[in-house]
Amino acid sequence: MGSYTNGNRLVTIPQLGGQYDPNLAIVTMTVIAVIWYTYFTYRSVHREPTAYLLLDLTYERSFDGLRPAVTNPSERTLEVRLTLDIWVDQKKVTMDAFYSGQESKKVGPTQGFKGVVDLNPYTSAREILVRMTARWTDDLGDSGSTLPIYKRIEPMRASYDLVAPSEIDRHFKGLPGF
Repeated sequence: MGSYTNGNRLVTIPQLGGQYDPNLAIVTMTVIAVIWYTYFTYRSVHREPTAYLLLDLTYERSFDGLRPAVTNPSERTLEVRLTLDIWVDQKKVTMDAFYSGQESKKVGPTQGFKGVVDLNPYTSAREILVRMTARWTDDLGDSGSTLPIYKRIEPMRASYDLVAPSEIDRHFKGLPGF
């Protein structure tokens, strides 16, 4: 039913078994090329890579301190809120506004920051449990959060270790604020 005419009708697809029209083939290929060109040009100009954070939490035995570190490896500026929960011998320690996630810090692309939390007052404790997480909002309005890091510190034995996922409930379950 469809055909190519030189009147004021549009080019239509001929019926199955109809005659091949080279003009229609050229127009079709041109439209496909323009669509792909436009798509790839847009993608190359408007790249929006995913934003994410890297967290690290170490215990420095030499001065009895925690060293939280946050790194932004993405190309976006992030507003980061860090939450550090500490329990000393099953009692929750009150943290300042920054480490309790109430204050944010801007972290530029491929930048980061490190902090220090003094554990010197707790050197006689049997066990210190730590959980660290971070939430972020980027300059495009997207947001996200990291998975928590769990640490167990025994200051009297001068040891600390990362708590395995299978051990989290055993050490942290039942703690105030958990």
